[in-house]
Amino acid sequence: MLPRQVFLVSLLLAASNSFVPENKLTPTVYESINRGVSGRLIGSDETTIANYPYVVSLQYNSTFFGYEVAHFCTGTIVNQNWVVTAAECALLLEPENLIVRAGSSYYNESGIVYTVENVTTHEDFDAVDLNYDIGLIKIRGSFQFSDVIQPVKLPTYNLTIENGTMLDIASWGVTEFLDANLSPVIRKISVPTITIEECSRVYEQVGKTQIDVFCAHAANIGPCVGDAGAGAVRDGVLLGLVAWSYGCGGTTYPTVYSNVPRLLPWIIEVAGITSEAPEESGASEASGAFCSLLLIFLSLAISMR
Repeated sequence: MLPRQVFLVSLLLAASNSFVPENKLTPTVYESINRGVSGRLIGSDETTIANYPYVVSLQYNSTFFGYEVAHFCTGTIVNQNWVVTAAECALLLEPENLIVRAGSSYYNESGIVYTVENVTTHEDFDAVDLNYDIGLIKIRGSFQFSDVIQPVKLPTYNLTIENGTMLDIASWGVTEFLDANLSPVIRKISVPTITIEECSRVYEQVGKTQIDVFCAHAANIGPCVGDAGAGAVRDGVLLGLVAWSYGCGGTTYPTVYSNVPRLLPWIIEVAGITSEAPEESGASEASGAFCSLLLIFLSLAISMR
């Protein structure tokens, strides 16, 4: 089993030290940068899709033993036809079993539901070390842009993400650690980035084999089950995608994010879009628990194929 498929299996394994490294972060490492951090997806702040109109819910287009199984990952609209997410989310289901819900604060109602034409992952995606952990989902037809459905702003290529940059993440993931209940309404957190050196103290491959990532961490604040693939933004500019971590919800382990500025050329090539330089953002260049448990076990089974 891949230990870093944490957002698919963390409810089952995160509490066991046998599945995580010993060199956990001490509480004082991030004391200065954690001040002023608000909310968390585990116990997070409710928001509305109007505040994050580029966020979409990725859902299973079927039923499982008579129960509707819905949200399993989160994506971000990049243009009228494409959604960007983590590679493991894009590969989790066949396109005919995948739908995208846009324009709703609730993953299980309202908005507009789109079927999927095809999915593409980076040609260098490595399912072991999770290098190039990025995928694109093409919907059938086009998004109907409105106040609640909009593309995200893209960064400039190789934009430097400074240590301590505050990132906003919105999603429908679980709201309590070791609880199978997804949040029906979209919620948001804000977390600070940390240095790659600090992150590599915990994750040996970060900064060594993984070249297209950065990390963020705040104590007891962070993504969990249902939040994989979610966009990490600064002033509306997409800087990262939730990829993986040991633990869940910002316990003592940082979350690793795919670095969108580094991966921008691939997004542009596949989706046929152009990027615009963001405004100064501080990143410098300058229905219920049973359904959710079924989904987690389904995701685990697929990820172990």
